[in-house]
Amino acid sequence: MTAISCRQARECAISIVIPVYNQWQALGSCLESLSTQSDAPSFEVIVVDDGSSHPQDLTTVPIVLRLLQLRQPHGGVSVARNYGAQHANGDVVLFVDSDCRLDANCLRALWNRVNTHASDYVFQLRIVGGGPGLVGETENLDLSTIQRHRLLADGRICWLNTAGFAIRRSRVDVTRGLFEPRALRGQDKLLLAELRLRNEYPRYIPDCVVQHVVRLSLLKYLTKALRTAYVESATDRIIVSRAGTVGSSNTKRFAILISLWRASHRQPSGALAVGVVIMKRLLKVIGRMAYSSSGPLQSFRTCMRGISTTPSGVEPSSEEIGRWGSG
Repeated sequence: MTAISCRQARECAISIVIPVYNQWQALGSCLESLSTQSDAPSFEVIVVDDGSSHPQDLTTVPIVLRLLQLRQPHGGVSVARNYGAQHANGDVVLFVDSDCRLDANCLRALWNRVNTHASDYVFQLRIVGGGPGLVGETENLDLSTIQRHRLLADGRICWLNTAGFAIRRSRVDVTRGLFEPRALRGQDKLLLAELRLRNEYPRYIPDCVVQHVVRLSLLKYLTKALRTAYVESATDRIIVSRAGTVGSSNTKRFAILISLWRASHRQPSGALAVGVVIMKRLLKVIGRMAYSSSGPLQSFRTCMRGISTTPSGVEPSSEEIGRWGSG
């Protein structure tokens, strides 16, 4: 593991950890959004290259930021986030994905809320979808509906998305690591399950907006949902072993679908976006079935592009996930 570009280690308000695996163009847009923050507190950016096949030196990027670039052998996004957190100097560690953009007032709003809610130590930023056409609208509809349904009466939220998640550095065990290294996908679900056991839900910050930009065709968007569900199944087993349950009840799922339908009338794509969300949900079910089943579904696993045949109950390797990207 190496540091490519260094900055003098000194305290700051926020450390932003961004894992990247070959998504350099998307990362450039993310860094640009950080360089244009308005009235932001002092912050640093820690980019962790998770063994990209074509690494880049960010010292050549014409953006002025206090930045540290780290490089590690490919080990998955959980390992990358833990490695970045080990080098954080901020009072708050903010995890962001490389394909996200932060609104101009995001860091200022986060810092204000952190100081206002002194007894809270975990914070969930509002995630919105972005990107061209139907896929971007679908992502936004899906994310906004889920967050409305998971919001609790006290301002916390029973939901966690590491595309925009913050924690006080004093509560991060850098030796153990905040994220389970075996969780190649679904790290946010596992962390939320651990928080739920302690009845410690993240404080929701709706005025801290992070846009998840999806630049995929509809086919690739749906295929990614299938593959992600396959890999998340290994994480689901870890969750069940620790918390005893995973996922929402059928009643809650139905309520979310009804809410999706109502909200779709405010979207240009309307019912079509709801149809894509439903299809994505069905593909996730198929992905989980493919992971847990053998026999007739074994050939299905083999046919999934980018996935090697994996025996039921065995976690896919990080090399398999690397071909899909760790962001």
